Amino acid sequence: MTNAYPLKLRFKLIALAPKVSLTDAHGKEILYIEQKLFALKESVKVFDNSIDKNLLYTIKANQLLDIGARYIFRDLGEKEIGSTQQEGMRSLYQASYIVFDKRQTEVFRIIQANPMIAILDTILSFIPLADIFSNFILNPTYTISKKENEEPVLTMKKKPSFFESNFEITAHEIDITEEQELLLLLSSLMLVQLERNRG
Repeated sequence: MTNAYPLKLRFKLIALAPKVSLTDAHGKEILYIEQKLFALKESVKVFDNSIDKNLLYTIKANQLLDIGARYIFRDLGEKEIGSTQQEGMRSLYQASYIVFDKRQTEVFRIIQANPMIAILDTILSFIPLADIFSNFILNPTYTISKKENEEPVLTMKKKPSFFESNFEITAHEIDITEEQELLLLLSSLMLVQLERNRG
């Protein structure tokens, strides 16, 4: 791991265009993303921080519909460095994603630890104003594991909050490359946006 864990991920719920900030254990901002407003496809810009906004990467969907879409990560030279995709029908009741490397090989899996949270959140979404409180009491945890042996690498847990989503990302004692760590962090940033209506 190249970053100082645990990492803090903050997603502002009341912003017109989704904005997510990722900071390390020392409070240093290491990634910041903005999504284009009213974009037909998911179109996300990844910067080094929210002040200087030096563009590092882009994330774009390979199709218009979210269902089955793959979100491709590219560097400034438009070279693909990896991607993430929802894992079929399973994602309807439990958030589940596959992370691919630049060769489009499945390398990691992200799974929501407790699918009941997603089910409860769906039920509460039909009750007026209940979503405000569900964001405080329903706090999902996502486990990021190696695809080959399901060995956990990172854990991302949501913290109780009302007007923004706060997550803490902790690292397990597993060696991964700097390139793999970047894939997991970009996938985590994208997951927060895609799952923002849950919990």
